Amino acid sequence: MSNLKKLLENNKVEIPILQRDYAQGRISQNKVANEFLDSIFSVLNGKKHFLHIDFIYGYKENGKFLLIDGQQRITTLWLLHFYLYKNAGFLEEIKELLKNFSYNTRKSSAKFCKNLLKEDFDINKKPSDAIKAKGGEFEKEENLNNDPTIKAMLHMLDLIFERTHNIKDFKKLIVNLDNITFDLFDMGEFGLGEELYIKMNARGKQLSKYENLKSFIEKDSRISKEFKLLESIDTKWSDYFFDSKNIKDFDKKGNNFLHYATLFFILEEGKEIGNIREIIDKPDQPVNEFYSPLQNIDNIKLLNRVVELCMLFDEFQITETLKIKDSSFFISRNKETLSYSDICYFFSILFFAKENREIEKLTKMH
Repeated sequence: MSNLKKLLENNKVEIPILQRDYAQGRISQNKVANEFLDSIFSVLNGKKHFLHIDFIYGYKENGKFLLIDGQQRITTLWLLHFYLYKNAGFLEEIKELLKNFSYNTRKSSAKFCKNLLKEDFDINKKPSDAIKAKGGEFEKEENLNNDPTIKAMLHMLDLIFERTHNIKDFKKLIVNLDNITFDLFDMGEFGLGEELYIKMNARGKQLSKYENLKSFIEKDSRISKEFKLLESIDTKWSDYFFDSKNIKDFDKKGNNFLHYATLFFILEEGKEIGNIREIIDKPDQPVNEFYSPLQNIDNIKLLNRVVELCMLFDEFQITETLKIKDSSFFISRNKETLSYSDICYFFSILFFAKENREIEKLTKMH
């Protein structure tokens, strides 16, 4: 049986590049995050003697323990240790230990974790506001706003802040941190490798266009309050676009899906569009006002129904009728763009899903 301090005393722990971003702190995961924090704080406040959070899986490679399963729980515990020790004024006592935890999913995430331990911010303010107020000291502004792991970490720190901002003696909470335990399973000792557990979002080292588009969508005030919709974008959409045989195409497919859907929404509204040929042939253009239809909640709900419909067809192995049940459709003939005929087909699916309300009933049933 172990706890975070023991784990970091004996290992340099790394979230490997083939893992998902930190998700437990996402706004869409508020319910899950708060339930976990409820359990944790019942121990920290002395209402319960201990909390065991089951198995943590990983394996050792090149002097590091690569975390394969348990990333979300360990990251939350790491943030909790950091924040409580910082508020108690004892961060220096544990800083070197916390440095043994790092992210390798994206350079900006790794840098943010390092700077969180190195730089200072006003602990009397909500962490996300206090950290962003320091400009680029913690990470570039665009990454603070768009990197999914950083965004989730900031939100988790805010949730911890909400639970602790009236507490005056953080020492009492710190004493009980060691009572949050888990079992560590070293897969390498049993001849198991990461291939047993890899199911990833194909995150690159740099923010992709698709990630930036998703962040752009979530900035709309109505959409940001629709937790189930945000959760579906984080999970169902990722499951739809993910293909273990063609991992590198994940972001391209997601980007093309949103790019050509935006073109559909603009044409449907009869708005001025400029050079339509350039828009069709260059789906990698910057995220700007062109994509404003993606901040319309009705449009995003429509796209969510389309993804759910595609997954439904795939679940029941219906091979005819719906070509886009397989997301490889969005990388047409291994090209970066869709062909004109495929764009027309995609538009017909969007129009059908919008006009046929039975589609919504069908997806809700499953």
